Amino acid sequence: MIYFDKKALEFLEHLEGHNSKEWFDENRERYHTSLKNPFDLFLKDLIKEVQKDDPSIQIEPKHAKFRINRDIRFSKNKQPYKTHISAVISKWGRKDTVNPGLYVHFWNDGVHFWTWCYQPEKAHLHAIRSFIMKHPRKVNNALNNKESKEIYGELRGAKNKRLPKEFQEAAKKNPLLFHKQFYFYTKYPSKHMIREDLIDFCMVHRHAAKPRRKVIQFALKEFQE
Repeated sequence: MIYFDKKALEFLEHLEGHNSKEWFDENRERYHTSLKNPFDLFLKDLIKEVQKDDPSIQIEPKHAKFRINRDIRFSKNKQPYKTHISAVISKWGRKDTVNPGLYVHFWNDGVHFWTWCYQPEKAHLHAIRSFIMKHPRKVNNALNNKESKEIYGELRGAKNKRLPKEFQEAAKKNPLLFHKQFYFYTKYPSKHMIREDLIDFCMVHRHAAKPRRKVIQFALKEFQE
C-alpha cells in the first residue's frame, strides 16, 4: 500500500522554507491531506504488524507519534514547526526512553531509522551496564550479528568519561561500559517514503535489530527481578 505521494515530500520541503504560523494556517488542510492523515494510517498499520511479533505493544498512533509543533519556550530556534514527522513504536510509544523500539523519521531529505535504547534513566543505565559486564560474550554476539551490522552499522551514543567504581575495572577491557546512550541509526533517500512496501521496509529494520534488542530486554528483566 502506498501511504504517501510526492505531495507529502513537497509539503515538508515547503514547510522548511516557510516555517511560520501564518503559512501553516494557510496550508493546514494541505498538511492534513498530504501528511498527517496518511501518517496516522501508516502508523496504525505498522503497529498492527509489530504486534504480530510482540503482543505486549498495545499503543495507538497517538501514543507513538510526535507533534509537529516545536516547543520553543527554551530554544534559541523559534521556528514553530518541525520539518519532519516521526514516531516511536515501542511499549510506551514516544514517551518511552528505555524499552528498545523503532524510531521512524520522515524528512524531505530522507527516511531515517533509529533503534535500541536512546536515553535510559540512571537505574536502567546501571542495569544495562551490569548486564554488559556479566555477559560480555552475549552482548558482543548481538552487536556483531550480521544482519544488524549490515543495516545499522556500529553502536552510537554519548559516553561518560568517568564510571561508578564497580564498572571501572571491567571498562578497561570493555569500553562499551562507558556508553550512557545505546542506539543504532541508518538513513535512506526520501523516495523510500513513497514506496509501496513501506510497512515491510520498516519491519525489515525492526527484525534486523532483534538480536540487539534482546540484550536490553534481558538487562531490564534482570533489573525488574
